[in-house]
Amino acid sequence: MVIAWITRPKPNKLPHPPLAREHYPNLYKMTDEISSVLNADKVYGIIIDEKFNASFTQIGWKQKKILRLGLPLLFVLNKDELVALISHEIAHGITGDLNRGLWVGSAINTLSSWFQITNPDKIFDTQYRSGAFFMIFANIILLLVSKILYLLLYLLCHLNWRDSQRAEYLADQFAAKTAGKAAILSLLNKLHLQNLFEFTILKVINTKREGHFFEDFVEQVLTIPGKELERIKRTELLDNSFLDATHPPTGNRITYINSLDLDQPEHIIKNETYQLIMKEMTKLHGSIEKSILEDYKLKYLQY
Repeated sequence: MVIAWITRPKPNKLPHPPLAREHYPNLYKMTDEISSVLNADKVYGIIIDEKFNASFTQIGWKQKKILRLGLPLLFVLNKDELVALISHEIAHGITGDLNRGLWVGSAINTLSSWFQITNPDKIFDTQYRSGAFFMIFANIILLLVSKILYLLLYLLCHLNWRDSQRAEYLADQFAAKTAGKAAILSLLNKLHLQNLFEFTILKVINTKREGHFFEDFVEQVLTIPGKELERIKRTELLDNSFLDATHPPTGNRITYINSLDLDQPEHIIKNETYQLIMKEMTKLHGSIEKSILEDYKLKYLQY
């Protein structure tokens, strides 16, 4: 009974509330319009974070739809790429992606949590000499348990690997249909600018330009040399180039998108709407930049 209770399905929970609709009306309006084009339910909420990425998840027993958008990524996208990004993420809610569902998703989360809990940082710590033998014995047991949990997690993810790949291709298809093939292809190019994102963080820290991260990052993107852009495009076509392990190789995605027989995009936002959305995002500049710099310092600079 205890094990059954501990391993019961646990729906995702939000670390903090999503953006209030009344404070970000233009962002929510555009997102609702895209949901309507895709015949998808409206998202319950939108979270803006410090990542150079975006994601879609479902929370609670009612599986409320949550859209996570990284502010650094948003600020380097044009209006068509923005539509492509949001279309791609919302499409994950209608493609039957098992990893984002209640049962499989909660199983992955549970195994991940237990692996992190049981996996010891080290077998022996010299600070605890009096209980050295007990510590070594206990940590070896925990290490073995964590390896079993990792194996189960690996098997579950591997069994769902093809489904994850399929979900990405379908999301690309919906995004291309909504925003146009050119928009989703351009978005894929910019998603490979993670290194430039990290370079800008380090530059802002070293030059003590706190408060100017977003303008510096946009400037870096706008001034990328043509040869570098071509290098990025060539890299994307390599078999081992992908955004992360759950995504198909970018080259395969590009080939698939180009093969789609699509006409004009189904949803185009006006320049005025795009500007209003970007203006809404400026409210978050200070807090998001602070998170970006603090996380980087803690992770890489250790201060």
